[in-house]
Amino acid sequence: MHLPTDEQELYIWMAVLIGSYLVVAYAIQFWFKGLSNQDKHTLTRVFDATTFAGSVMLLLGVIEPSVLNAIGSTKLFLLVASFAGIIYCLHSLKPR
Repeated sequence: MHLPTDEQELYIWMAVLIGSYLVVAYAIQFWFKGLSNQDKHTLTRVFDATTFAGSVMLLLGVIEPSVLNAIGSTKLFLLVASFAGIIYCLHSLKPR
């Protein structure tokens, strides 16, 4: 398997992972609920797919240093992860 070693290859991998995630997400929804019942908005799915792709790339970067070099700065991912963690924690304060 050829892992990304530069920025161009990284964005190609990200695009493929995002697209694949969206196809799988919509296929699962169609399989279980059909086309009429959409629980999530498209923007939410795109955010989930982008987070998934970024997470996969960071994990590959831990395994293969050339991927981490292609990623460069991880500030954007850390910012998104931080906000997701904060929002999750705030939602967990709500009594059930």
